[in-house]
Amino acid sequence: MRTVAAALVEGLAEAGIRYVFGVPSGPWLPYLEAMREGPVTFVLVSHEAAAGYMATVCGRLTGRPGACYGTFGPGATNLSTGVGTALLDRVPLLAFTTEAPAAMQHRTLQMHIDQQALFRPLTKWTTRLTPEVRQTLRRAVHIATAEVPGPVHIGLPADLGSQPAAEEAARDAVVAWSWRAPAE
Repeated sequence: MRTVAAALVEGLAEAGIRYVFGVPSGPWLPYLEAMREGPVTFVLVSHEAAAGYMATVCGRLTGRPGACYGTFGPGATNLSTGVGTALLDRVPLLAFTTEAPAAMQHRTLQMHIDQQALFRPLTKWTTRLTPEVRQTLRRAVHIATAEVPGPVHIGLPADLGSQPAAEEAARDAVVAWSWRAPAE
């Protein structure tokens, strides 16, 4: 069984993304495990804002989206500073945050904020990941790199990483990722 976390890491690698910067949390463990033996490396930083800035630099240097991660609440708000920089500098970026599971979205929880609302004005697009990982990731990369480049936010429900990924059509396995090299 291929998990959502494994499918996400595979998709990042296929998009040419080699690093994800962030501060891990418990729900991020399936993604860390998927990265442990793959071509995508998780880079631990001391603060989520630094993760956003580092991902912005990767996006600026490569033309491919940089990638960063922040956890619930304060982790997401800290990450938003770097994401806002990517928007203002027109740099492709994928920002991932852990969110409450769907069943808990409308309950009062510790450290829970509406991260979709937080990132909406700071990104070109914000969404929540579902088991249809490749479809969402392909769209996110396209939006981040199309026309005027910029950041995209993908919320990761806390209980999703270990779930089975959807079996997507074989044609979806090979993706023509949309990215541009930086101007010389």
